[in-house]
Amino acid sequence: MKMKNNNINDLLKNLPETIDELIPKASSNLKSKIIEKAYFQNSKKEKFKFNFKLIPSLSSFLVIATIFVVIIGLNNNNNLRIVEKENTVPLLFESHTSSANKDLKTKALMTDEGAVLDKAVIVEDYNLPAFQSIWNSDITPFPFINYDDKVFRLIDIEENFEELCNNEVAIIEKQENYPSFLSIPTSNFLQIGTPVFTNNKFKDTFVIAKAEGKTKVFQRVSFGGIALINNESFDDTFLVQDSVKSLDLSGIGKIDDESKAKELISILNKNVKYINANDGNTFNSTLIVELNNGIKLQLLVKDYKIAACGTYSCPEFFEKFYEYIKK
Repeated sequence: MKMKNNNINDLLKNLPETIDELIPKASSNLKSKIIEKAYFQNSKKEKFKFNFKLIPSLSSFLVIATIFVVIIGLNNNNNLRIVEKENTVPLLFESHTSSANKDLKTKALMTDEGAVLDKAVIVEDYNLPAFQSIWNSDITPFPFINYDDKVFRLIDIEENFEELCNNEVAIIEKQENYPSFLSIPTSNFLQIGTPVFTNNKFKDTFVIAKAEGKTKVFQRVSFGGIALINNESFDDTFLVQDSVKSLDLSGIGKIDDESKAKELISILNKNVKYINANDGNTFNSTLIVELNNGIKLQLLVKDYKIAACGTYSCPEFFEKFYEYIKK
């Protein structure tokens, strides 16, 4: 593999081609994870700036090393694993066995000493919700809108949500390949001149814009080490409690009782603790949050942590979720 330019900006710009050389069969989803991780590793705390004083060869090494670190992390999946949590949270034991006709998943909630809770919390289910991502990855790093230092990612839902557009917040002024946190609204998916709308009820949880003859929903996410800005908190980027209809946690189960779903989101809002601006690339489960207006949103899940616009910890949410699933 030849390095045509040792400048770190050029390396990042050419990263998609570099990935194609190293991993010819890489999916668009894998590409986006690698690229975002590379940007994250080389970003500053407040703004998307590159100010490397390292020697060129070391800068090149950091970018290429990031690729392999991400690949190793993505492919480190064992058939038998114990997800360790803090002592106050039950452990979730998961094993997979397969045969010609079925994939059997066996799960048990356990204490940190290893005892099965209630001696009967073992679930054998052929139809547990599988890992699913509703975030679109058709283009690299993903279809986005970037304005006011906020990044929004396209969600794969087909319904028309034009009636929710009650507050125009931006008009796309420039097309960029990646979120670059400029002073003007940018996108790699929308045409220049496209208006972007929010709904006042949901703050910055999502924005809506018209593309390909349909209204598209974009969820607030972190990118390049930037998540919350100014004095924002979790519910500024995920304000859904009054509208939540159901919660679907992959591999665990679905809460479709609306009152319980709202209670769980309330627990999340009251107890969630911010960890960092990590985008959740190494997370292995999803929580799909369906709203009563038809919109679906996504949180990535790993152990007792969730991620979308930043990574957070909330053991209380998962304890209550598991309690409802057991009943």
